[in-house]
Amino acid sequence: MVLLRALLLASSVLVTSSCSDVLWSQRVAPPAAMPAFSHAFFPVSLDHSTGASQQTLRRSPAAARAPRCAQLWMQTSGWTRPGQLGPTNAALARMKKKLQLGGLRQLPRVYPAEEILNRAINSALYVNEDISVRNSRQRGRKWAAEQINELSKGLTKPTGEILDGYNKVLRRLQPFEKVVADLTIKARELSGYGSLAETLAAVKELRKNSLAICKAAAQAGKNADTRKQAEKEVEVCIASVEELWERDGWCLDVLLDMGKELRGVPMLSPDLDTVVLVGSPNVGKSSIVRWISTGEPEVNNYAFTTRGMTLGHMFTDDHEELLCQVMDTPGLLPRRDADRNEMEKLTVASMELLEGVVVFVQDLSEAAGGKSSTLAQAAVRAELRARFPDHLWLDVVSKADLPLHPHPHALVPDAALRVSSRTGEGMEELEAWVRGALLENAKRREARDLQRRMRRVD
Repeated sequence: MVLLRALLLASSVLVTSSCSDVLWSQRVAPPAAMPAFSHAFFPVSLDHSTGASQQTLRRSPAAARAPRCAQLWMQTSGWTRPGQLGPTNAALARMKKKLQLGGLRQLPRVYPAEEILNRAINSALYVNEDISVRNSRQRGRKWAAEQINELSKGLTKPTGEILDGYNKVLRRLQPFEKVVADLTIKARELSGYGSLAETLAAVKELRKNSLAICKAAAQAGKNADTRKQAEKEVEVCIASVEELWERDGWCLDVLLDMGKELRGVPMLSPDLDTVVLVGSPNVGKSSIVRWISTGEPEVNNYAFTTRGMTLGHMFTDDHEELLCQVMDTPGLLPRRDADRNEMEKLTVASMELLEGVVVFVQDLSEAAGGKSSTLAQAAVRAELRARFPDHLWLDVVSKADLPLHPHPHALVPDAALRVSSRTGEGMEELEAWVRGALLENAKRREARDLQRRMRRVD
């Protein structure tokens, strides 16, 4: 009874101490924009030693062990509501989505066929014999079966992970990334490398045949009449597998090259609004992107293009957060979709699949070349304006420092903005319009989300 009373007294003291800590943490005024918490519940501690007016946050050791996405959430987002003891699952999911590199860059790594084969054979040959089995023939049978099973595992496990990884990533691609992947694969097909579907099917068949050879050999090794025959089954199995992989292992080498191209395509963030610059070839879109993008532009080549794709970013006024991404698209010519090449299809896909703002660029100085004459540019504009009437749209006339076409007034749209990347004319007005268009785009998105929620309630 004495011991029981002592335990009850100790537990009551602990409960009283914990409650006091909670009440103290609720009494002390928290810093601005940060709700009060007991440091016992969250890996960020409050320093009360300097008084409420000079309280500062310091990271506790638990915060250093928090997941990377949770640490970034604590640094950038803060708490979402009073009483919340940490980031919600939805907040962590959003942060994880922002940290990811893009769907195509998550494709599984593919090793050369020769490397996978050599690893599997070496792993099989290093299997130790079970000396606890005294009978020589039984010990040889078991050893042969274990070697062959290890060989089978070394061949089928990496190929299975490759197949599962590709199927998973391709199934979850963003719509725009899916178009880019399809165009990249189509370009390889036209070059004679075969399609991705055929290559994955060949890898699947290689895995299936390897498994069948090893399974039959393992069974033969278990049923061998002598130890020497069991060892012979291992040698025959390795020779058969080597012959198979020398003949059909090309599919892994092709998939290796294809994965490098797919992972190297320029990436667009799904969480940022996109400003898409559209127009005919050589009208000055890239120069405008470089001018209005405060971040350093990223210039990359798609596998199906002969020119670069410029992707820059605009920041907020305090230069601390990304505002949007600015994309220069390949030039369009006035023709049907069926006659357009992969570069033009990429431009159309960017307008169809990216919820962005369109800046249509025209060059009325007759300096863009024969394919981008003023009439051709006007025809492209008319087609796109009719095709995408709901997009926020701004007409820009570039190269304002050069003389205009002799009769430009019939070709210049109403309220068009004249800019020059050489002199900077009109660039501030263009940036201001983009910022206003992004706010309008956000309002439209909120209105659509509200309508969806109301339909669900109804």
